Amino acid sequence: MNKLKVYGKTYNVLRSEREDKKFKVYSNDKEIHFGARGYSIAPGTSKGDRYCARSSGIKNSKGLDANDLSRAMWKCRGKRSLRWSALYVKENVKITFVLQNAITCLMRC
Repeated sequence: MNKLKVYGKTYNVLRSEREDKKFKVYSNDKEIHFGARGYSIAPGTSKGDRYCARSSGIKNSKGLDANDLSRAMWKCRGKRSLRWSALYVKENVKITFVLQNAITCLMRC
C-alpha cells in the first residue's frame, strides 16, 4: 500500500478492482478510481511534462477528484513534472546546505 499526499492530506492508495483503472483511494466515504491501466507513470520525464501540461487545464470545483490524484502521482507542479516530490527536494536542499556549510567551515579552520 502506498501513500499519496494531496492538498495536505494523506491518502492510502489501493489497487482498484475496476478493469480500466489501476488505483483507488477513499475520501469522505467515497471511492475515487484513477490511473489508466496499460500506462506507466514516469515523473520527471518529458512524458511526465506532457501529461502535466495536458491535465493542468482540467478545472475542478467539487473537491478532490481523479485528476488531482493523478497529478500527485505524476508529481506535477504547474505544467512540469518533478523527478522528486517537493518534500524530498525541500529536505534534500536543507541537507545539502548544511553539508556545504560544514565543508566550508572545515576548509577555513
